[in-house]
Amino acid sequence: MKTEYSSKWATARLKELKQGGLLRALRSIGEFIEKHGLREFKGIFENISSTSGYMLDYLRNGFSDPQREDTYNALAVKTVDLIGAIDRRMLAENYTDTFSGIVRTVNFSGKTVTDFLNEYRKFASLYSIMIESGERDEALVKKRERTLSELFESILVVATLTGDEHDLLMEISTDTEESVSVKYQIIGALLLSLLRNFNLSKFRLLLDIYERTTEESIAARALTAIILTLSEYGELAVFDKGVRIRLEAWQDSIVNYSRLREVEMAIISGFDTPRIMRTLNKTVIPDMLKMQPQIKSMLDEMNLDAGLSPDDIMESMESLGYNPKWEKFMAESGLDKKMQEMSEMLESGGDVMYATFSRMKTGAFFRDISHWFLPFEADRSEIKGDVSFINSMLETNANRYLCDSDKYSMAFSISSIPAGMMGSMRAQIDEMVKMNREEQENDLRSHSPLFTTEVHAFVKDLYRFFTLYHAHKNYSNPFKNPVLPDRLPVLSESLFDSEFKEMVCEYFFKNGYYSIALPYLESLAAGPDAGYVIYQKAGYALQNVGEYRKALDYYLRASFFDEQEVWLKTAIGNVYLKLGEPENAVRAFEDALSTDDENVHLLLKISQTYILLEKPELALTHLYKLDYIHPIAKAAREIAWGEFMRNDSGKAKEYLGKVIEGKYDSGGKRASQPCDYVRMGHILLSEGNPAEAVKHYSLAAADEKEMRKDWPLLKKKGVSEVDFDLLIESVVLDREKEAGIEKSK
Repeated sequence: MKTEYSSKWATARLKELKQGGLLRALRSIGEFIEKHGLREFKGIFENISSTSGYMLDYLRNGFSDPQREDTYNALAVKTVDLIGAIDRRMLAENYTDTFSGIVRTVNFSGKTVTDFLNEYRKFASLYSIMIESGERDEALVKKRERTLSELFESILVVATLTGDEHDLLMEISTDTEESVSVKYQIIGALLLSLLRNFNLSKFRLLLDIYERTTEESIAARALTAIILTLSEYGELAVFDKGVRIRLEAWQDSIVNYSRLREVEMAIISGFDTPRIMRTLNKTVIPDMLKMQPQIKSMLDEMNLDAGLSPDDIMESMESLGYNPKWEKFMAESGLDKKMQEMSEMLESGGDVMYATFSRMKTGAFFRDISHWFLPFEADRSEIKGDVSFINSMLETNANRYLCDSDKYSMAFSISSIPAGMMGSMRAQIDEMVKMNREEQENDLRSHSPLFTTEVHAFVKDLYRFFTLYHAHKNYSNPFKNPVLPDRLPVLSESLFDSEFKEMVCEYFFKNGYYSIALPYLESLAAGPDAGYVIYQKAGYALQNVGEYRKALDYYLRASFFDEQEVWLKTAIGNVYLKLGEPENAVRAFEDALSTDDENVHLLLKISQTYILLEKPELALTHLYKLDYIHPIAKAAREIAWGEFMRNDSGKAKEYLGKVIEGKYDSGGKRASQPCDYVRMGHILLSEGNPAEAVKHYSLAAADEKEMRKDWPLLKKKGVSEVDFDLLIESVVLDREKEAGIEKSK
């Protein structure tokens, strides 16, 4: 009988277990079995319940039991498997999402994982014979592809693996003669399944694959899957004593130590993808597009002959580095910094390609869940066109940072290029491939980058799946929150040392994730080696998360190490302002100014603080100095208000008028701001000129709060509160009326 069911029930039970709630989880499971008449699960449930009951009775009666912890952990493992089995059983009857659809399809077939694996092997063997013959059989190609997808789906949805299934899957995953396609599919299916419902047999298989494979690419994917699973269900995994022992044994291997760091940083870079996209879309790409006309003009000056060979063109491009005109342009425009920023993002594993390829994942190929976990194969039945040309395109240096799903996207795009264009492109592509192979050979002579490359490629494929797959919301996204090394059971104690934690902390700190970096910084600040840099960073992180009192404490500690640091003194002043202590803030700013008396930022900051303290004379002393050494709109704006405070409306209007007219350097921003019109209106109103005041209020396009915030000073100037309220209200209502008219149009 079909009933309403959601996998949220299973997720809730697993959460209870993670939090140590075995008895609570068992009670919920028992009620669920009775409610839905799941008689096939009664036997295993009663076995777990009775054993847990005996264990509890022994504890309550004060009996010593040295095996109690092991018994508890064993019961927890069995309970996890039971939850998974119930979940799959319910999904088979209740179609709620694409996952449950796969469950029903696999169940309806009546086949086991072993059946699907044997069927795949049969067609894979025939496929190998076909390749050797040199004659393509399209029907056979498609059958091999279909059986591979079916194997993926069977592993994905099976509740638990039998011993024979485990052994067969491990054998094929660690056999160097087997195709990487099936190995990638097995690891991908195991990971997705584990992230949905943890199962010990599947997790053990991942451990076995990682520890027994001799292939770097397979080890990279298996270890990435292990770390992501531990980040989600680590507490459940280590219920098993065998798992704990195996993870602890990794600390004896320098290879594991190095690999774990690579995987952890790659996963963190995956989490960082949204920030990278914001950086590219808001600053790097727009700025580079603005420079495009100048770059084109300077390239035209080079008079590059269309008939030049790729080598000649590369030689000409390299010469730009020695061209003074180009060097000057790149330095002054900031192009060199933008290029460096892009390069650093790429080299550190940053996913700069996501935005481009995210628009190319909507085709039929990507609606099959298994296709997101395939290695790139140019001879797939879905790819039409010249296979050798597609392979050449994907071997160029420009594509060395692409993950497999992006390569498929590019292959589909290349397939649509007209044959005539392909011919003209082939010579240049072949030359680029040659150069790229030489560069890769140089890389391989110096180190072995395959593991790192594969980890980053796998993470990118995973990130795309969890954000772009049409049914991605059916799966928990492991990149939604950062996978922190100190939260991984067992591994955090043995392999993620303080040095690595500092590296993770620095990554989050420099990229603006202050709340994530903060626990690390506070831990380091409490250590015996804490000093100026750590205290300063801890203070800055706390300041950015709004904990100003604690930030001040760390800043003051840092000041004991360097009393002359202008930045630090300024930061202390800013924190005092946030704490509502302008008197202390101005002292900190004055102290900083004594070290750097022409610092534009400081002169402006101290002046604004004196304005806040209603000490316009002291503010104007600094402001006029600033206006002399570096005239800017911000300073002129403050001069106007300072003069108004000390009753010189003429000078106030003069300076504010210059700002509104755009006669001051505004740092590339719009010369006049809403506050300029508001304050000009205030000055005019204080002079008894309400008509002109209203004109400026109307031009301000500022909200009512902005227009009212200076009322205390206007009151001191003798402005009627009734008059002020009426004028402001009328301006706001007029604006609302105009907006309503525009909307109706």
